[in-house]
Amino acid sequence: MTFKTLDLENLRNDQTSRVQMPLFSHQLEAVEKLSKFFDFNDISGKGGLLVLPTGGGKTFTAVKWISENVFPKNCKVLWLAFSSQTRRNQFLQK
Repeated sequence: MTFKTLDLENLRNDQTSRVQMPLFSHQLEAVEKLSKFFDFNDISGKGGLLVLPTGGGKTFTAVKWISENVFPKNCKVLWLAFSSQTRRNQFLQK
């Protein structure tokens, strides 16, 4: 196994390597519902579960929503993955 050091700050600022993929209608609906459900001013905290069918783009939808709505607010995310296939897909979609 080989490891590579990445300069995350450079990668975040490098707009040339980003590919914008549009969301499908069911993913847009999920993003809207996530945005309505989570209140970032509520200090009690909330957990959520994104449910889409197999192949429905759960990982992509969640990562897109988190990157646009959670990380900009400096909130933390706990990502739990059930299977090794899910973990593998998280990294392949980048």
